[in-house]
Amino acid sequence: MRIVLDTNVLVSALILDGKPRALLNIIITKNHKMIFSRKIVEEFVEVTSEPRIQKYVTKQEVVRFLHDLAPLSKIVPVRSKLKVVRDPHDNPILATAYDGHARYLVTGDEDLLTLGKFRKVKIVKVSDMLKILEQ
Repeated sequence: MRIVLDTNVLVSALILDGKPRALLNIIITKNHKMIFSRKIVEEFVEVTSEPRIQKYVTKQEVVRFLHDLAPLSKIVPVRSKLKVVRDPHDNPILATAYDGHARYLVTGDEDLLTLGKFRKVKIVKVSDMLKILEQ
């Protein structure tokens, strides 16, 4: 199964021992494919460089996290120029899922969650994705 994890889910998985990390572990152990784009990686690096995040994690831990995810992920080129959601920062995330032929986009972003689905991509919360993968 091809799954896109929004930046907010990735950051939470990195710094907190909660549902996002549990989801990441299930994705890894069940050999699902995480779909990334250059934009998601750039946004992740940018967010984890902020002082409010750096008090929880070092730069070396961020690099190790990305390094560990690399063999389990596919970086896809994003060609779609979507203007679907209100926040322009969310459109590249949605385009990653669409262009990467993901089945699910997992996010905590209300603007994306409100869509529920975009073409064949189902947009769900972490808790919903956990339930789906546990079935």
